[in-house]
Amino acid sequence: MATQVQIILARDVPNLGRVGELHKVRAGYARNYLFPKGFALPASEKHVSRLEHQRKLIEHKMGLLRSESERKSAEIQKMQFTCNVKVGANDKIFGSVTARDIADELKNAGIVIDHRDLKMEGPLKTLGLHTIALRLEADVQSEVKVLVAGEKIEDAVEDEPEANAQDVAASDVEPEDLTKIEGVGPKIAEVLNANGVLNYIQLANTNPTLIKEWLTNAEGNFAAHTPDTWPKQAELAANGEWDELKAWQDELDGGKVVE
Repeated sequence: MATQVQIILARDVPNLGRVGELHKVRAGYARNYLFPKGFALPASEKHVSRLEHQRKLIEHKMGLLRSESERKSAEIQKMQFTCNVKVGANDKIFGSVTARDIADELKNAGIVIDHRDLKMEGPLKTLGLHTIALRLEADVQSEVKVLVAGEKIEDAVEDEPEANAQDVAASDVEPEDLTKIEGVGPKIAEVLNANGVLNYIQLANTNPTLIKEWLTNAEGNFAAHTPDTWPKQAELAANGEWDELKAWQDELDGGKVVE
């Protein structure tokens, strides 16, 4: 078993914990990722005085983060962000608005957030005003007002049968190498592809329970696989966050979280 070290988080780290928390992680994960990026500090129970000093540093930093998050929250709540989607006859939506789309709109306004801190059950698929819960650093709670607005597509496209429109949409999807997700081998990638999951974004938006059902019903011995982390891994891949994905995968065991 890999050597583990105890660390105290200096920033919120997705899939690990919140600022100020104590965690045990693999030594390589801490040495190669958390420490160099300033996300954590070493914490040894054998050196209580050092740990207490680090706690004070973290508490000070957390106070600064909370003030910044409160300022950011006040700014966000004064604004309304618009995301456009294509619509056809009877305002039928083609596509949806994801957390990443919303984060991009905020970024365009000069406000940087992590799209994973937007609390959404899934992509927005209806027109109109939506209020999305947002958790900023230091546990500051906020809300984002998002207007999903429709853009009429060309009449020629609207007049086509729905099945043809779906075929066009499917043909636009570029397949990606899903085996880069830990726990997904070539055969499982084929199962995902057969169920319409061809790329990282599609996998990121797929419920693990549904994936488990596909694996159970597929030919082959796939029922024992646990897909709980696959959507989150795919989200990192889709966002190009390869260093963070690799660091997290070093913590996983066959795609599963190590207790």
